[in-house]
Amino acid sequence: MKKIVAMLAVCLSVADPWPVHAEDLSVPHTFAAGTPIKSAEVNENFAQAYQAINKAPSNDWRVIVIRNDGKTIGKFISEWGFITKKGYFASLEYDFTRGDKVGIPPTGFFYTTSDCTGHPYVIHGVPGTIKHMADKYYYFPVDRTPEFISYLTYGDAHSCQSMVGSRYMMRILPNDPEITGFPDALTDVTFAIE
Repeated sequence: MKKIVAMLAVCLSVADPWPVHAEDLSVPHTFAAGTPIKSAEVNENFAQAYQAINKAPSNDWRVIVIRNDGKTIGKFISEWGFITKKGYFASLEYDFTRGDKVGIPPTGFFYTTSDCTGHPYVIHGVPGTIKHMADKYYYFPVDRTPEFISYLTYGDAHSCQSMVGSRYMMRILPNDPEITGFPDALTDVTFAIE
């Protein structure tokens, strides 16, 4: 029994990722070698540990966040992207050609017009994500479903080319920071631990 109590004390004092630290825990009973131990006292020690763990705030874990102009816009969920405070996902990439810019990787869109204007569509996408093309941001509404369209062109940041076909695609909308929680421009991107 002494080993269990000692192991519990060690776990609580060195488990730094835990939201409970040894200084947050009071141990009502200590035991000396060679003296009898009462089960009620051991149970009381475990009850104290249990209460300290359960009353710890669940948001005490630190996360890596992304900031734009000093304002937190989301938290990382993987090495590929983050979730905004409004629940939209955006992937990030470092621009190695310039060496100083972090942003959403650019993509291309399909259009039903002959000049790459009007509503943009994409073949692949998940509702609730943010896309980027030609220094503008777009998003898939969470409640959007695919539409069967006939497209005439495909455009990216550098060109507009004829590409004719028909298929199901997702229409995306120009970014709305009120809906997505993502700014219209990334100007001063930094990362922090909160």
